[in-house]
Amino acid sequence: MKVSGVALTVTLGLSAIACHSGAVSSTDASSRDCTLVGCQDMFTAAISMSGSTLKAGIHTLETDSDGTMRTCTVNITQPFLDGMNSGTDVGAVSCDDGIRVYLTTETTCTSTTSADGGVTSTGCVPIPGRFIERISIAGLPTNVRVRQLLNGVAIFDESQSVTYTANRPNGPTCEPECRAGGFELTFP
Repeated sequence: MKVSGVALTVTLGLSAIACHSGAVSSTDASSRDCTLVGCQDMFTAAISMSGSTLKAGIHTLETDSDGTMRTCTVNITQPFLDGMNSGTDVGAVSCDDGIRVYLTTETTCTSTTSADGGVTSTGCVPIPGRFIERISIAGLPTNVRVRQLLNGVAIFDESQSVTYTANRPNGPTCEPECRAGGFELTFP
């Protein structure tokens, strides 16, 4: 499995949404306008960690979602971590086993608000040595265990129950309805 840098900022909420342009409408008074945004039921874990936890080496991510075991192995190099610390690299990995992993630099964001209450500017800067790993699995598992090893040694191992929230990206009365849920973890 190969980690590749991406020249854009990845923003991942708890539901994965694929966008399509266009709208569906009708002259029928009982119908409503609906966009054509698709979505998928999704579990996501957001794991915040420091450079002392996330080091270069062979990382093996293991998940157990309601008894379904998945494994993803990736070689994270020091030059990649250095690029992440400078805010220039973002990693994305799709594993054959149905796991999607995004690795980004943790950021702190500030907004400047005008006197009338409108936001005039927002800016985010990387926090050196802090990373966020987002692990996504399609579906609605109720119990999830996430374990990550670095060169065969566990760096974290967490199990949690998951609840989901319904989302209708095309409006409250429009299809599809998808559910998203997950948890957040912080490691030193």
